[in-house]
Amino acid sequence: MSLINDALKKAGQEAGGDDALDNAYPQKIVFLSGRQGRNRWVMPVAVMLVLAGSAAVLWHMPSVTQRLLRLGGGPPAPVPKPRLPAGAPAAGQPVKPALSAEASRAQAERRAQVDQLIKTGTAAVQAGNVAAARAAFGKAAQADSSSAAAHHGLGLAEKLAGNQADAERHYLEAIKLNAGYAEAHNNLALLYDQQGKSDRAIVEYTTALSIQPDYPEARLNYAIALERLGRTADAKIQYGKFLAAVPPELRDVAEKVQARLSNLS
Repeated sequence: MSLINDALKKAGQEAGGDDALDNAYPQKIVFLSGRQGRNRWVMPVAVMLVLAGSAAVLWHMPSVTQRLLRLGGGPPAPVPKPRLPAGAPAAGQPVKPALSAEASRAQAERRAQVDQLIKTGTAAVQAGNVAAARAAFGKAAQADSSSAAAHHGLGLAEKLAGNQADAERHYLEAIKLNAGYAEAHNNLALLYDQQGKSDRAIVEYTTALSIQPDYPEARLNYAIALERLGRTADAKIQYGKFLAAVPPELRDVAEKVQARLSNLS
């Protein structure tokens, strides 16, 4: 039974009634939203810093040219700047060698190979095949060491196998490679939730939602975590936001959430 079902069942038992959400939230939705492709292009949240500098106005200091003219001399002859050949990079900029047509084709083929391996690994996780998931995601990580999706997939595989430490390591590596990977933050939060690390779970849930506010699985997971912590008012707000934008695949869950919300005091 998934973490969400466990949490909701516990909340229902504490309320003294039947758990309306029990068995309503499939495990594959909890840890794998199916948004693998989209999240690979999610860019990290941008932060803009505006620096206000002070400008010193030195009206009382004559220019070098003015001083020279007062002394009877002329202004110094300008020193011509060296001219760079056409197409040369500006000073201080690294030279980027152009990829040959063959190298470009090889790069595109490697990218397509990694994408296919990630799709294969995702299907294996959904089927509960740990060995196949490890093999596919592992090959993807070897082919592209900078692939956040490959490490996230390895985290899913290890979580499925019950290896929480390895799952956490791969989730953190995925976030290191792509800080804006909302699904990795959500799944790391679920892992912390299962370990009883509520404070760290809340941080990861809120991070996922700050990156992707329309992430319904993270929104529902966050609401359940808040309810379990006794933060009923906050939980009701998050349940309401979830219900305001429910995707078609979660309509059945939404009905149970609506029933739960109406019973919260």
